[in-house]
Amino acid sequence: GVRYLEKPPLLYWLTAASYEAFGTNEVAARLPVALASVATILLAFLLAELCFGAGAGLWAGLALALAPGYYLFSQQLMPDTLITALLSLALYGFLRGFKDGSASGRWYGLFWAALGLLILTKGLIGLLFPLGIVFLFLVIANRLSEVAVLRPGRGLLVTLAIAAPWHVMVGLLNPGFAWFYFINEHVLRFLGLRYPKDYGTVPLAAFWGMHVAWFYPWLLLLPLGVGLPSVKGIWRRVRSASGVGADRAGDASTLPGPEGRWPLTAFPAIWALVVLLFFSFSTRLEYYSLPAYPALAVLLGGAIARLTRRPEGLPSRRFVGACAVMAAVGALAQVAAIALLAYVHRYQGASQSLIDPKAPYNIYFFSPVLELSPRAFHVMEPSILAISGALFLGSLAAYLLARGGRSTKALAALVLSSLVVLPGIQLCNAAFGDDLSSRSLAAAYRQAASKDDLLVVDGQFELHSSLAFYSGHQLLIREGRKGYLWWGSRYPDCPKVFLTDAQFGELWNGPRRVFYVSRQGAPPPMGPRRPRRVAASDNQLLMDNQG
Repeated sequence: GVRYLEKPPLLYWLTAASYEAFGTNEVAARLPVALASVATILLAFLLAELCFGAGAGLWAGLALALAPGYYLFSQQLMPDTLITALLSLALYGFLRGFKDGSASGRWYGLFWAALGLLILTKGLIGLLFPLGIVFLFLVIANRLSEVAVLRPGRGLLVTLAIAAPWHVMVGLLNPGFAWFYFINEHVLRFLGLRYPKDYGTVPLAAFWGMHVAWFYPWLLLLPLGVGLPSVKGIWRRVRSASGVGADRAGDASTLPGPEGRWPLTAFPAIWALVVLLFFSFSTRLEYYSLPAYPALAVLLGGAIARLTRRPEGLPSRRFVGACAVMAAVGALAQVAAIALLAYVHRYQGASQSLIDPKAPYNIYFFSPVLELSPRAFHVMEPSILAISGALFLGSLAAYLLARGGRSTKALAALVLSSLVVLPGIQLCNAAFGDDLSSRSLAAAYRQAASKDDLLVVDGQFELHSSLAFYSGHQLLIREGRKGYLWWGSRYPDCPKVFLTDAQFGELWNGPRRVFYVSRQGAPPPMGPRRPRRVAASDNQLLMDNQG
């Protein structure tokens, strides 16, 4: 019942509609994100076919579907997957209009409508990304004079008709919304000055470097090239677009060499760079770059399609080199996995948590990886060995086949190894169910509690948010006026779900049965009523006041 105004509503509308159609359950909750992630793979296929011709779409779709990062992030119920799908849809509409010419009206209409949905998904980024990508593309392609073909006046009306009503109505109904939403959540978040400071920033080098892991092994094939122009060629186009040296540069469509054919092939590179550079100057988490993934997949599709057009039996030096690097990385991963598992076997203990419960809370997406116990590696041992073995054997087979000029079979070996890696990642993910979810704790609560009992959680709501979903019970929050619910807690009609320490003490030592959830290792409730342990997950403890 607390107002939540940080994010626009489209993902929540879609989730609510899914609940209405299929009931309130896990499948219904995840269905909109699942459909969006699959739609993005289809759009990557269509975009690659547009940019690089027949054959590129298949490899773009495979590269995206088999990318470990895309696989992990698209399983989370968060707006970034939906904005990735809608950004891909908008840019597909633009490219179809750009390429079709006479039939451009309906495709540009799709572009502007998708912009409205993007704004309803992630705010002003939904406007900034597509317009920034298109503007830079038109400048570099020397087509900025044709911007009128996009019908921006009519298009912006379509965008506003979709996105403005919600923003206007919420602004009228919620005093202070304009400052909180546009300034605090957009401008100050970008500058790293947003209040409350409940988020981290992944170091810039790690943010860029982790994309090798998110797209492994496919990203190593980008050096195969997709016929992008030289820096000199780009500069000639920009000078021509600005009118400087136009007599020497000539019309963009008649430039000699690769520069005369490249506008569409450059589009995904511009797309990826706009997203990645934007977050290079802003606060960032690992998954913030998700909207760039389809662009990287399209570039990979073009590079691989170019490779497969070579005659069989004619090795590609770049492809052989890339496969050699993969084989070396795979061999190192295999040796490191065996050595690590042998080392941690000496320290495992049955009572250990998978993640150190005393580790400070950190909102980096994969920060728990830094706090794994020896037992965690023991639990993941089969998956670790399967993943490292698949990487090594798949890349070694690809290298040997690439040396013989059998590029298609080498690529098939990489696909097969990825089909082993993804289930291995899923098994690792499942091993941390009690760390990533409150499902098991909620089941224990439902079994022990009656409808008149109270359920209190310690600290920020987002640390226990799935407990509300799985328990089906209203949560009370001890000292929780911070984090996601800080702004909503300020409104006078906020329900009385926030408890001070004194109020919690009164409830705990009163006549009603109170269940309390806190992180393992947190101080227990104080007072004459001693806490009684009811259940525990790997990092949370459920107790009541019946001790």
